[in-house]
Amino acid sequence: MSATRAVNSPRAGAPDSPPTIPDPSAQETLDEQARKRVAVGLSPRRPTAKAAPQRPPDVKPSPVAPVLLVLALAAVVVVTALLVWASLEPGRFAWLTGRTTLAEPVAAEAPADPATLRYVLRLGDDFSSPQSVLRQGSLAGEWQIELLPEQSVLRMAVWPNRLAFSLLAADDLVTYRLQTSVALDSAATEGYAGLMVRYRAQQGFVFFAVDSRGQYSVQADGRDGLSVIQPWTPAPVLHPAPSTNLLTVEDRGDRIEFYANQSLLYVYPTGSNPGGFVGVAAGTNGPEVAEARFDWLQLYDIVASPLP
Repeated sequence: MSATRAVNSPRAGAPDSPPTIPDPSAQETLDEQARKRVAVGLSPRRPTAKAAPQRPPDVKPSPVAPVLLVLALAAVVVVTALLVWASLEPGRFAWLTGRTTLAEPVAAEAPADPATLRYVLRLGDDFSSPQSVLRQGSLAGEWQIELLPEQSVLRMAVWPNRLAFSLLAADDLVTYRLQTSVALDSAATEGYAGLMVRYRAQQGFVFFAVDSRGQYSVQADGRDGLSVIQPWTPAPVLHPAPSTNLLTVEDRGDRIEFYANQSLLYVYPTGSNPGGFVGVAAGTNGPEVAEARFDWLQLYDIVASPLP
């Protein structure tokens, strides 16, 4: 039979002779791990062990990275705030939201003109003089039109369910641009004002209006009475009362184009132009007296010059 006993077997490849016992003086300096290695026939230290542990090199953080992170977070906050604001006031931030400044619906597309158009100023009035190209007057309990030269304003006050207008003394217009700047009183929520064109007594007119809520409308009056061509429609480009709106009408003969703050709102196809007077108008459908303040008025003839 055979018996086994625990022995300290030498390491593979070690000589058959018993392991060398270290000097007692050196043995005292060995740590516990070294003594264990010697006890099993190994060298006190691994040949591949380093005298000192190697550490990765110290990398100093770049001072730019935190600054860039802060700037990026700030940019995200600013853009988010602008988007929220733009959703509340789309007309003011159309460039940010990508919305078109063309209000919908548009009745027809304006065809391109085969000629270069020139605009020749026929008359203008900034209402700073005691005399004006527009007539003034009043009718008790219905309307009042007065010139305020110290404020450079033509003021129109209109009583409930009334429409008042003041026209230029020119009815030989064919193709022209009529434009003005007007502000409405915010106290009269049903108040409106705008430009009246093609006015002929007993025959009617066409009225392009904006109201105090930032909406626009197109109305036509004829032998059959007043008809609504375009009902009140919100438009992002319009400023609600008491802010000012720049209104422009271009009569091209076969159509009339209506602009607000330099953005096309409506194209009204009309066929031939019967002529007529042009001017400004204001009214209200509410219980309060509405007030419109016009800052100036300009009338241009549109002259077509052939292309070279």
